[in-house]
Amino acid sequence: MAGLVFLLSAWIVLGSRLGEPGQDPHGYGLVFGTPLAICAGLVVALVAPIIFAPRRWGRSYGISLAVFVIVSALLVVALLTA
Repeated sequence: MAGLVFLLSAWIVLGSRLGEPGQDPHGYGLVFGTPLAICAGLVVALVAPIIFAPRRWGRSYGISLAVFVIVSALLVVALLTA
């Protein structure tokens, strides 16, 4: 469920930032979507590695948290440069 929330809110943020100017004239998609995507992304990054075998948890946590940091930075950049 958190993965779906993350994908939808990140889609709203990117659509608001890169879409037509009249699509989100007040920027609420950016303002509310960015923190929602970051919170949901953190949950996904912490829970998703559990689907792998326990011997691979260390590497999968490292990869998922690195991807989370990169995506979160891009979302914050999209918010701050709008």
